[in-house]
Amino acid sequence: MLRRMTEYLACALLVCFSLPLHAAAPDPPAVFESVDVDSSSAFQFAKACVPSLDEPSFNRMVRDSLANRSTMTNRPENKTQPYLVVSGARAICVKMSDRKYPILPFTVFDGTISFANMAGDEERKLHIDLAKQIAANGFATALVVNDAGNAFQVVYLLAGEMPIRFYYHANFLKKGEFTESSFASVYRSPGGMSITARGESREHTKMFFSKSGS
Repeated sequence: MLRRMTEYLACALLVCFSLPLHAAAPDPPAVFESVDVDSSSAFQFAKACVPSLDEPSFNRMVRDSLANRSTMTNRPENKTQPYLVVSGARAICVKMSDRKYPILPFTVFDGTISFANMAGDEERKLHIDLAKQIAANGFATALVVNDAGNAFQVVYLLAGEMPIRFYYHANFLKKGEFTESSFASVYRSPGGMSITARGESREHTKMFFSKSGS
């Protein structure tokens, strides 16, 4: 996994900015479709998401998730079809693109890489762009330029074949070290950047489904 992550980051930081990263990508939602696991409609929701799922298997996912405080997944063999996640007493249906990558809500990028005083509309456009890129390619990149003429390259990469989290990275570039026309996605923010680390080892990673993102 570390080798795959390194290869994707190298691609993103060196050559991928010139590619049409989100061609034909679907528009992302604001939130995942979900339901409380104790709802009377929970199994119907799960069955609609993954038609091959039976009720005992769904109930086992719920028990294991609650007992172990963990995230349980069920994914069909056809990787373009949605997969089911049970996490934090919620059943979540994750829609997939025809490229076999999850269609993430644009709000999942909150609490990852943040830009001081970036306009709300610009931030929303950035996050929608990132979600579209992930749906098309499994990773996402963008350039954010500040008022001083410096910039940050941001990179997001899905973790694993059953995605429940992504990794993210930001690379600082001084004015004169980059050419905006070389990047497929360019955004503006007047100030600096901050990045959130999680877990015991303080990694730049976020789980899609937990409220804390840890």
